[in-house]
Amino acid sequence: MIYKVIQILLKLYLPLFFKSVTIRGLDKIPMNKPVIFAVNHQNAFLDAILVGIYVKRPVYFLTRSDLFQGKWVLKIFNALNLVPIFRQKDGDKDFKEKNEETFKYCIEQLEKGKPILIFPEGHLDLNFGGSFLITFYQVKKFLLNT
Repeated sequence: MIYKVIQILLKLYLPLFFKSVTIRGLDKIPMNKPVIFAVNHQNAFLDAILVGIYVKRPVYFLTRSDLFQGKWVLKIFNALNLVPIFRQKDGDKDFKEKNEETFKYCIEQLEKGKPILIFPEGHLDLNFGGSFLITFYQVKKFLLNT
């Protein structure tokens, strides 16, 4: 419900900031299959907003975990399908284990045919232990098998 309301409001406000927006390839996005949107966020989080506005079904967004502060923020983020991704530089000592749970959740959503949005150029420490790569290898393998 909140997701849809925010989607409509953002779509209404977009023309206030941009003279025109051209979206190509929406017809190529499957409506009932898993999708991973790997967007570039050189322009803050505008790409994620555009995906959220124009994709006709709710998208799950991997989002920096340090933004998940406070009871009401958690409720709103949950309603907007924001999923925390944990980074060592944000002070999470057990970020590897937390991310394993995040990626399991993402795989579950993909198995249900839901779309996930990631920012692939985001920085992850190379000392991460490979968990990020292994998990997204599993996602790739899942997608290749569907």
